[in-house]
Amino acid sequence: MDTNQVKSILQKAVLVAAIPVISSTQAATLKPPDNIQPCRAPTQKNPQTQLVNQSLPGLGSILTTQECLVACRVLVERRYNTNTLPDLLRIEGFKANKCQTQLTNNAAPYGGGRINCDASFTLVQAPFTYNAGCYNPTIFRPRPRAVPGRLPTGLTLIESETQHALGNYFAHMAAMESAAITAFDYLAQELAFYAAPHHLIQMAYEAINEEAEHAALARLLTEAYDGASYKIEIKPFQLRSFFEIALENAVEGCVNETFAAALGYWQQEYAVLKTFRQVIAHITEEESKHAALSWGIHEWAFPQLSINEQQQIRQAQLNAIERLEQTFMVEEEPSLRQALGMPDRDQAQALLKQLRAELWSVHLV
Repeated sequence: MDTNQVKSILQKAVLVAAIPVISSTQAATLKPPDNIQPCRAPTQKNPQTQLVNQSLPGLGSILTTQECLVACRVLVERRYNTNTLPDLLRIEGFKANKCQTQLTNNAAPYGGGRINCDASFTLVQAPFTYNAGCYNPTIFRPRPRAVPGRLPTGLTLIESETQHALGNYFAHMAAMESAAITAFDYLAQELAFYAAPHHLIQMAYEAINEEAEHAALARLLTEAYDGASYKIEIKPFQLRSFFEIALENAVEGCVNETFAAALGYWQQEYAVLKTFRQVIAHITEEESKHAALSWGIHEWAFPQLSINEQQQIRQAQLNAIERLEQTFMVEEEPSLRQALGMPDRDQAQALLKQLRAELWSVHLV
């Protein structure tokens, strides 16, 4: 199958699976949240006045007026710990009057003194909340995870979390896209070694750059939504047997990556976050090319395998499809699912059913 054929099958599957959504009132309720940062309380600005009277160990000489003002602000910021979480708490419009310093201990080598000033400023706060879809360690909710596409063998993902569920989703998405860079790099080398058709090798090399772009876009979303950082570790390249390559491609490409592309078409239609909708639409166009590459490799490699090897691959694909079905048995919070345009349990099962009927049952030998 070429790219256009794969895209047509995936788009048709999404359209047919979405008919109950389009015809129900549920679609009308999918509107952007009032707060674009659903895990943050509305920003509060509170005017403050404070008298700063504090010791300054190590002060060796009287500060100038400008130096005194700077020191006064630093002490106020330390008091509120604004340097640790500047996006949660910060100071605006700082002013200070009657700023003076005096020496209290001139003994070598440290010296010492005090600072006095009248400070006025606005304290800007945007604290975390535990709204629906936000991380709350006291309440169990499934953590949102991007559906992985092609992943390399020997992958270790070291996870971390923040309180922002959307940010964590984008961080996981960035990690998966980053891992796919290596997966296609290894695949391109192996295709060349086993003398695959030139156009398949070329598509694999193109996919490396495309996945790098996808990872960069996902990282930008992660930063915008206070996401966690994920560390990935991948074993060095080692040439595998022809069967191992065909098996991985059949599962990671023809099942996982193909479903990820179909899911991308779904999300670009139903995600209420406009920026993510634009990003996933761009990514999905190229992910459908990667799915087509997987099917091209499958059609080239599968006839070269023994009957026993073909049976093992078919069973591995069926197992992979069942794992995808299990993934959607437990749903995330509705607000989070709507923000990302993720199908609910029934919609995901309908999409998988269409892919079984239109693609996997027909084209998996």
